[in-house]
Amino acid sequence: MPDTPKHSVSVAGVVVHGDGRVLAVRRRDNQHWEPPGGILELAETFDQGVRRKVFEETGITVRVERLSGVYQNLPRGIVALVFRCSPLGGRLRMTDVACLQQVGHGVVGRD
Repeated sequence: MPDTPKHSVSVAGVVVHGDGRVLAVRRRDNQHWEPPGGILELAETFDQGVRRKVFEETGITVRVERLSGVYQNLPRGIVALVFRCSPLGGRLRMTDVACLQQVGHGVVGRD
């Protein structure tokens, strides 16, 4: 029997404010702007993972609205699930992982 392929599952939350601004994080490891997210823990549901990762990286609590995309990074063996979210509360903050920016009408955070 051939080796079973192993993949990790990551989740990301595209946080869209009522005025159309989108929250993005600039990763300190590669300097890319992207939605907050990361690897799903084994016992988590997709929604739980999205809420955890967005909060860990931004300080914002969110409502997960719907799945908006599924992507696969073949060289790295990652399946990424991207969800549209809306902010519920919290206090926007920079973290060790990323700095923050809201794309659209205003900017929060710094490069």
